[in-house]
Amino acid sequence: MGFPETNDGLEQQVREKRAFLSETAGVSDEPTARKRGDALWMLGEDLFRLGRFEEAAVRFDEAASTLWKFEDERGTFVDARMRQGLALASLGRDLDALDVLDGLVGEIGIEWSDPKNPDTMALVLGLWLGLLRERGVVDKVDEVADVVLGWDRSQTTLMQRLTLAIALSGKAWVEMLHSRAAEALVFLDELIQLCAEEEGGKYGERFLEHLVSGLVARAYALEQSGQAEAAIAGYEAALVRGAGSRGDPDIDRILDAARTGKMRVDLERADGIRKRLRRRSPQTKGTRRNRGRPS
Repeated sequence: MGFPETNDGLEQQVREKRAFLSETAGVSDEPTARKRGDALWMLGEDLFRLGRFEEAAVRFDEAASTLWKFEDERGTFVDARMRQGLALASLGRDLDALDVLDGLVGEIGIEWSDPKNPDTMALVLGLWLGLLRERGVVDKVDEVADVVLGWDRSQTTLMQRLTLAIALSGKAWVEMLHSRAAEALVFLDELIQLCAEEEGGKYGERFLEHLVSGLVARAYALEQSGQAEAAIAGYEAALVRGAGSRGDPDIDRILDAARTGKMRVDLERADGIRKRLRRRSPQTKGTRRNRGRPS
């Protein structure tokens, strides 16, 4: 079913789902349990769209707990757990969200896939990678990214390609933490190419975010490798590509990092020129003083 466009429509759906859940409370037969699980999932989704993340997280938890026992509802169960984690992350409760996702992957396995909807696991792993990176869990980011990069890329969906972008970014981040700029550049080049190909599609703004972020990360890797001119060009490229954003605050933050990076390289380059001039200056003066002296 489609979602209503207005908050009034969402509020009406919330009231209807709550009425159904109230009417069926205590009923334990299988058909009713399935309906209650689906109703809890839809209620959680409506609450999430209304910005009521606290209650949404509770309803998704209840939906997952209800649907776990039904094998043919496994996809909805996984989706409910993923959305519970997303709701918790939206509240700033990253550790709680990580606990949910750690438990989910522990139950279903990292290689699990829903044949009806391959995007479900892509969403799980994309969210998990983001939270792991946010918390600085380096080894786990490396491990999960390797799993994603091992997918058969000849048959990936758009959402799976978005998760591939997150994985490539994660691998580059790990390499940079280990001071391996050359290895990071390999992943960043692949990331930039992938995002450039998908920039104008359904998730164009998300791919644009990863594209601009990748360009900034690539410029930083070049900066750390001592390639000042290439780094400046990279930061400038990020600013140009990011100019096409529709005011996305995440992209705006990345553009601020690009401006800061470009300024830093410019200042370091200018400082290097001044130091070289100072080193040359005494030698030049000494040569002049010695002119005309007998040897």
